[in-house]
Amino acid sequence: MFCREQVARLSPRADEFRALGAALHVVSNGTVQHLNWFMEDTEPDFDGSWTDPSRKSYDAAGMLRGRLRTLGPKAAAQGLRAARGGHKQKGVKGDAWQQGGVWIVMPDGSVPWTYTNDNAGDHADPDTILTALKAAVA
Repeated sequence: MFCREQVARLSPRADEFRALGAALHVVSNGTVQHLNWFMEDTEPDFDGSWTDPSRKSYDAAGMLRGRLRTLGPKAAAQGLRAARGGHKQKGVKGDAWQQGGVWIVMPDGSVPWTYTNDNAGDHADPDTILTALKAAVA
């Protein structure tokens, strides 16, 4: 539900990201089949998708993980918001306890800005991401 919500918030703004020279990618932790199913089901206007079932990239980036982050009170409130927005849970694919985030990765490999989700449903605001991207490419 939360991955769908994040994709739904960013996808309509993909051209704004591209105008700044950026590409949007989904990074998941499920199998390739799970990722393909998600991409087909959500049809985001993204430029690519990757999966890391080992979660090594999540660990290296300092992404958070834990049951309470997925099922705790903050996540429950986020779940109500997501459900009211029409985002439905269609099964768990990958590590449900792993939280995500957003990374701006520059062509030289530097990472000038990140957002680490504190709990399930905690997403970086698209305007905030765009502001950070503008600063990074300036």
